[in-house]
Amino acid sequence: MMQSLITIAGGLLIPVGAPLLLVGWLWFGRFASLVDWLAGCTGALLAFALLFIISRWDVVGVTGRYGLIGAGLLAALSVVRMRNRPLTVRRTLRHWLRFLVTTALPLLVLAGIGAWAVRGMAPPQTPAPMDAPLHDGTSYVLHGGATSLLNYHGAFDPSHRFALDIVGLNERGRRANGIYPSDLDAYVIYGATAYSPVSGTVTDVETNRPDQLPPTRDRQHPLGNYVVLQHDTLATVLAHLQPGSVRVERGDTVEAGDPLGTVGNSGSTSEPHLHVHSVRYSGAARPTPDRMARHGSAVPLQIGGRFLIRNNRFP
Repeated sequence: MMQSLITIAGGLLIPVGAPLLLVGWLWFGRFASLVDWLAGCTGALLAFALLFIISRWDVVGVTGRYGLIGAGLLAALSVVRMRNRPLTVRRTLRHWLRFLVTTALPLLVLAGIGAWAVRGMAPPQTPAPMDAPLHDGTSYVLHGGATSLLNYHGAFDPSHRFALDIVGLNERGRRANGIYPSDLDAYVIYGATAYSPVSGTVTDVETNRPDQLPPTRDRQHPLGNYVVLQHDTLATVLAHLQPGSVRVERGDTVEAGDPLGTVGNSGSTSEPHLHVHSVRYSGAARPTPDRMARHGSAVPLQIGGRFLIRNNRFP
């Protein structure tokens, strides 16, 4: 139930409802002067820019994010309400305190969050180049980037800091038929073939964990079914695969582009998706997920020459 509410809020109510409320406030709210309106409009435009970058748009359809451009134009057009208002007004101390709390501080907070979002759009170190792990249809980055604002992984496990969670999109730009269906087949990515993004050696596999029906999670086995690949000094994990679908065994050598298995919903997942992360591995033993967490340092990924962040699509 909680995950359903989070998905509805994060993917529907906030990206759609917040712009409507802000535009309505600019058109029908009370502004004593043009300066007051300018401050409010600036805050609204900053909020639209943030929503464009950090909101999930795969629930309503990824093209819906461009509706924020129209919302910005509607916000700016509300200046017609100010044609008979003074540039500024004389303020008492109480008015200045109110302006500070309701306008100035929110603007500073939005600007700070915006700077945090922009910082997460570029890798802080040289990324590891890889091939796309999905070849069919349009893939969408649900979580990705260099800060937890764009990529929640880093807030919980440093070795997953630059991990990617990837879903598929249908012709309407949505990742599923419905807002948060429990039917796994309603998700575009479910059953899609996952391909090796690198050439290397298979060092660990898991293939017998059952798929979970959303919003159920297997918290005891977070990655579910997975494949670990070692290539040079890097180790890469592809996780949440379907049970029984993994086509490789430990010790196999694979080439970039070889099929590894099919995307499922095994492990601690909120819905079907492909999880990919890499570490610079310094352990003496063969890499496994546990050893990677203890002896690895997270490495940003570059797929198709791009450092992918939330809302990016490929190929």
